[in-house]
Amino acid sequence: EWAHIDLFVIDRVNKFVLLVENKVRSGESPGQLKRYQATVAKEFPTFIPIYVYLSLDGGEPESDEFIPYSYRSLLSVLITPVMRLLLMCLIFIKFCVMMERQARASCA
Repeated sequence: EWAHIDLFVIDRVNKFVLLVENKVRSGESPGQLKRYQATVAKEFPTFIPIYVYLSLDGGEPESDEFIPYSYRSLLSVLITPVMRLLLMCLIFIKFCVMMERQARASCA
């Protein structure tokens, strides 16, 4: 958290900032997102800002500058790489078990 912003990422190489406002069971305060935008513009005037409004249902934010995103959408983006990683781990474990069985069989 930085300047009351829930998630703030700075990429100094590519000169962009990512701001995520996370709303779980509360709405935004009047002018809250505009204040965040003003803070980012002041502190990082030469950076490209990316604003994301993360909520349970992907509801519309007060500011048009924010991209609405739901937890379901976020999960669908994250689940594919995680599932691939888990599948690769399972294949590796199966391979190791098979190699161990072959090693035991050749020693018997």
